[in-house]
Amino acid sequence: MADDRSEVAGAESETGTGERLDRARRELDLAADHAGGHVMEQLHSVREGLDEIVGGDELVEGDKTRDSRPHADRLDELREKLAGLESETDEGGTVDEHVEAAATHIAEYRQDVTGE
Repeated sequence: MADDRSEVAGAESETGTGERLDRARRELDLAADHAGGHVMEQLHSVREGLDEIVGGDELVEGDKTRDSRPHADRLDELREKLAGLESETDEGGTVDEHVEAAATHIAEYRQDVTGE
């Protein structure tokens, strides 16, 4: 699994917003695969929140209504939730690394779409 992370970290810096979202989703899924209990549930919640904001890869049009709040505010909420989860995981551990990578990809996506 660490190899997956190094491939993501070593990828070209010029990345499209869709690719950033795919990477964030992948990191959240990998973190959830290694997490347990409360942390796993919270990671699934963040993943669902991300899908609601931007339209998930599993969502079928008409199944769910996207959140009407601005992207930036909702993305900030997800990043804050991930920051809180980092304090509940072992620093430098697999879950922590994937959570940190997901937060980074979400921050990059936010910057891409808002210019902030």
